Amino acid sequence: MYRIAANFYKDFYIYEDDILLMTAKRKYIWFAGVRVKVFLVNDKLLLAYRYFSFFYTFLKIKYQNLPYEVQIDRKWGNIAFKVNNHRIYCNLSSLPHRKMGQIKIDGKEVAIITNKKIFGSSLEFKLEFVEKSEFEIYCILLFLMNISAVESF
Repeated sequence: MYRIAANFYKDFYIYEDDILLMTAKRKYIWFAGVRVKVFLVNDKLLLAYRYFSFFYTFLKIKYQNLPYEVQIDRKWGNIAFKVNNHRIYCNLSSLPHRKMGQIKIDGKEVAIITNKKIFGSSLEFKLEFVEKSEFEIYCILLFLMNISAVESF
C-alpha cells in the first residue's frame, strides 16, 4: 500500500508501508503553471515535468531517469502513459469522494485510489494495488500528474 500526503501548494510525500519512498517538490509560477520534480529518498532526481492548465492543458516531461521511457498519451483531455508497449491510465472522480478512482493498465484495473481526507487544507491519498506489478512506480507518477491537474486551481 502506498500513501501520498501533502498540503495545498506544498510538496507531495509518497510512502510505501509508512517508509518515505519519494518526494515531489512543486514550484508554482504565476501564469506559467507548476513545475514538479520527483526525487527518490537519496535525492536522486527521478522525473521532472511542467503542468499548466487554463483553457488548454499543457504537460511536458522535462527529464526522466526511469527503467523504461515514459511517453505521454492523451485521449480526450485525459493524461495516460505509454510504457514498454503498455498503456497506463488513471480514472479520477470529478467530485470529492472517499473512493476517488482507479488506475488501469491495458484496460485491467491494477490499483484503487481512496481519499482519506475529503475536505481540509491537507491532502492524503491511499493507493492499493490488486497485485504486485513492475509498473507500480509509473502508476504513482501518473497519479501525481493527474492530481496536479485537480489541485492546480
